Amino acid sequence: MVVKIMDFYAIYSEEGVILSYKPLVKAEAILVSKDQVLGYGARQDIEEISTRLDAEQIYVDKPVLPAFIDAHLHLDSLGFELSTINLLDVKSREELLDRLRGSKPNIGEWIVAGRFDHLVFPDQRPPTRKELDNIDSQHPILLIHRSGHMGVLNTRGLELVRKHIRNNIDWENGWIYESSLWIIREKIFRSVNRGVHAKLLLRAQDYLLDNGILTVGIAGCDQDTYNTLLELDNNGKLRIRTYLYMYVEKPIDVKNIWSKYIESRIESRARGGRVIVNGVKILLDGALGPRTAYLSQPYSDDPGNKGLLLYDTKWLNEVVEKATSYGLQVAIHSIGDAALDHVLKVYSRLGDKLVLCRHRIEHASVIRDDQLELIKKLKPIVVIQPHFIITDKWIIDRLGVERVRYIYRFKTLYDITTVGFSTDAPVEPVNPWETIYAAIMRGLDQGLKHGILTQDEKMTVIEALDAYTRGSGYALRDDKLGCLLPGCYPDMIVVDKNPLEISDPAELLDIKSKPLTPWWGK
Repeated sequence: MVVKIMDFYAIYSEEGVILSYKPLVKAEAILVSKDQVLGYGARQDIEEISTRLDAEQIYVDKPVLPAFIDAHLHLDSLGFELSTINLLDVKSREELLDRLRGSKPNIGEWIVAGRFDHLVFPDQRPPTRKELDNIDSQHPILLIHRSGHMGVLNTRGLELVRKHIRNNIDWENGWIYESSLWIIREKIFRSVNRGVHAKLLLRAQDYLLDNGILTVGIAGCDQDTYNTLLELDNNGKLRIRTYLYMYVEKPIDVKNIWSKYIESRIESRARGGRVIVNGVKILLDGALGPRTAYLSQPYSDDPGNKGLLLYDTKWLNEVVEKATSYGLQVAIHSIGDAALDHVLKVYSRLGDKLVLCRHRIEHASVIRDDQLELIKKLKPIVVIQPHFIITDKWIIDRLGVERVRYIYRFKTLYDITTVGFSTDAPVEPVNPWETIYAAIMRGLDQGLKHGILTQDEKMTVIEALDAYTRGSGYALRDDKLGCLLPGCYPDMIVVDKNPLEISDPAELLDIKSKPLTPWWGK
């Protein structure tokens, strides 16, 4: 007779449970407690032991899979965007302006809209300050580009931000770039009270859960978001595991982040908290869309421009060494190949500590052959966003045909180091099946020239699923994530179709996922 000291759950699936993708491990049933997988096996065996444990019996008629892990997104930005005017589907500047007419303030006193992409407009020109003034000259307006690296303000908006920023802004057109945009966005976000902030985070959480994502890495977190997440966790409202990478502005900040790192682990161990501080986030360059990613050679469609490097190697090295000395994980945003040169130079100095601390490179959108060789040797974790290859339809304009072989080298990276998947949400769609489809198709079904020219970088379905679970879990520095083998977290989803049994890749886009976690709230 087994004495029941905790709650147990036995899950049986008529179509089986996938426990791991590489190696591929399947079972008929699985036995879990609320914090770990205890075992798996044939249905009869699990029924026998679950009866002895007085376990709750759960029967499903669809496949059960490990839950998805988005290793790099922005939870507050996602909640923020879900509350703003969505411009993702507009195809012209005129349509964009029509969408905004009659809008009322939606974030404090501001009218905020996001996800526009002027590169799909016929003339590829963003709206201007004066055009927004014609929509509303009384309330401040901010439009945020799909990349998150460029925005547009009306005159009233410019008046309000003038005292806060001086750089990276075109005052005539109202165009604002990079850090200046992020400062303004944060000020708008912080203008709302803690209660509204919490509601935005919960709205983002619900959206993620609806897509089968139970764990996230917040790639850039400030003190206010950290405090709000802790409050939600303490009140039992945080249902997703959140691993945080705190923004760092100067080396002295690293010690304060280390203190949060220790405190979050004590809390997690004491009461099963879901907020974990993993390390630091460094934004080293910009994005390819607004031509601010830092390249070794100029942009093909802007010959005088190589992009922006936000920190020099000396500063970067000091922060990385400081973080490493405390055992913190470092995540460095690096999209252009010249920025990647700086990252690899600094990481090369760390020796075995690089792998020990599991330092990360975020994006790595442009990688030369010589850099691949160094990545193969050093083995940093690379967190990629496969859907970039679909949305960046203009990539050949930016880099030219001769450099297209350097872009989004998903398969090669997967073969030479650990790769984690993410969406950079709200930059890319949250739905994991869209990300997987992009990784295995590379836009071939859409006739994207850069996808056709680089189709040797296509991943298989099982490789993509492995990267979205085990790979992302490894990237978040938690070996209990990403599979359903004994000792792992019991984070699982039910899907209406087995992704390993489809005949047409397009079927992936129709798969529906939902969490299978009856022990939440226990």
